[in-house]
Amino acid sequence: MRSLSWLLFTIFSLLSSCLLLVRTSETDGVETQDSASIPGHLEPLGSRNTKHSLEVIQNYPDPKTFFETYVVPSKPVLIQNAAKLSTAFYKWSDEYFLSRPEASKEKIQVEKRKKEERTGPYEEIPFSEFVEGYKEKDIYMVSSVPEFMKSDVLLPSPLLCRDVTETSDMLTDAVMWFSSGGTKSVLHFDDGLENINCLFAGTKELLFIDYHKYKHVVPIDFPEGRYSGVDVDRVDFVKYPGLIDVEYYNVTLKAGDCLYIPHRWFHQVRSYDRNIAVNLWWQHKANFVPKDCEGMEQNQTLEKFTFTTLEKLIEQPEETLMNHLKHFLGKNDHISFKTFVKKLRKDPYFGNNNTLTWTEDMKSTTKKLFKLMDTDEDKSFSSADLEELVKADDETIRALTNEYFRLGDLMEHAQEKLQENNELYEEDYEDGAGDGDYDIQPVKRSGKQNSKEEL
Repeated sequence: MRSLSWLLFTIFSLLSSCLLLVRTSETDGVETQDSASIPGHLEPLGSRNTKHSLEVIQNYPDPKTFFETYVVPSKPVLIQNAAKLSTAFYKWSDEYFLSRPEASKEKIQVEKRKKEERTGPYEEIPFSEFVEGYKEKDIYMVSSVPEFMKSDVLLPSPLLCRDVTETSDMLTDAVMWFSSGGTKSVLHFDDGLENINCLFAGTKELLFIDYHKYKHVVPIDFPEGRYSGVDVDRVDFVKYPGLIDVEYYNVTLKAGDCLYIPHRWFHQVRSYDRNIAVNLWWQHKANFVPKDCEGMEQNQTLEKFTFTTLEKLIEQPEETLMNHLKHFLGKNDHISFKTFVKKLRKDPYFGNNNTLTWTEDMKSTTKKLFKLMDTDEDKSFSSADLEELVKADDETIRALTNEYFRLGDLMEHAQEKLQENNELYEEDYEDGAGDGDYDIQPVKRSGKQNSKEEL
């Protein structure tokens, strides 16, 4: 009888252990699942995710309506046949390009791989050389529209307002994307930029992710370039679990169509067949709606306007970083790590907020950033370190800039969470919950306490 009881007890214990393991695996979430069981694992980006369609319109609305309906609320939209208004849609054949004498003189930038990696190298070659060889080579033109071709492309009519076209640096660039098809971009977003992309030849497929809904789960592990390292052909959900439950918007862009891509919306692009597009970037300004549009001449082409240019845009992160590091030094020859942290907390770029509670990620990133700044490893950042960084190689600058932008993103996230807590507290108070029904209060610390906090 005793042995039977022992046997039953053993069986019960084993069953209990099995149930506990099952429950643990259910509550542990994605990381404990067999990666092969996750729908879409090691498949192309968005293969099994929920997808939504974009709004489609047939014509550009007037500037005020376009900005109020799409730009201000951050809403992408497909404008069918809008690219057909430009003569480029009818003229841009290879024969036409090669017939222009300027084609052999003007140099353009070429990516040497159709599947984007953003690690370079870029190559500068005459436009005519690219046209003669792009069908046989794994190359992709990504360059400002050549000067002699700008008269073939109209500035989109919603931008025909003086407070857009005549405001310094408002029009950022007009970039031409030209290939034989088969290109695949990284998953990325355009920071500080609005975008209208017009397709003159071929087909493009785009996947969008709403930045405002998913900004804290989409992995941007290269913050300097605002892109993710995820392989868009084989998404590893073990490495990038944030992409498992993301919902996408997808759109097929056909020759003759234009597409508005809002500021910071994540997107990934694939192109097919001989493919030519031009995208117009302009600076994002929160809640901006153009007002000075009356009497503007319609159907104006690109050569009539001044753009900041892509080259200047590419140089900005490094320039911004070096100027910022110089600002941290101020009049000092060197600063310690603790002084650096104090300056960070007061810096406008990093939120200028001593009430933030620093997360482990923020602390870790700050330490990594300072370690990269301290080139001579003497546990301080000095003017000599800054001079060395100015001369540093691309790999060092890329690592430094990544940590700099990563810290900015983390502090922005913390600032948003604090703002949400404050707003929730105010709502509860207004609803009469401030008498002890809820214990929801914004986290606040004195500046003195924060300055002493060890990172």
